[in-house]
Amino acid sequence: MNKTMTHLEYFSTKLGCLMSPMKLSQEMSNNPNNYVVIDVRNPAPQLTKKIKGSISIPENQIATRFSEIPKDKIIILYCWSSWCLLASETAVVLLDYGYPHVKELSGGFEGWNSLNLPTETI
Repeated sequence: MNKTMTHLEYFSTKLGCLMSPMKLSQEMSNNPNNYVVIDVRNPAPQLTKKIKGSISIPENQIATRFSEIPKDKIIILYCWSSWCLLASETAVVLLDYGYPHVKELSGGFEGWNSLNLPTETI
């Protein structure tokens, strides 16, 4: 039987998979030990800054660096912007490998940076 997802199911699922930059900033301030923020952007000349406190594990290296990612934390992944799919692709890999709590940062680094939230030089 082919079951079509309702709008309510779609948006509820979507919200469970995303975190806004403002929400992440609050959570990193209030509960920093609950989260690991990972920059999955692949190296490029324009890659000069990252979210303050995040770790850089390029999407193309994620499968060889699982030992650096704790399974008991909420994993927040980000890439360039809302048009970039690296974070979504990495989420699939992590979930498939058994990570229970993986989310994507809505808007990626571009969204974070546009709100003037803390960054650091790479």
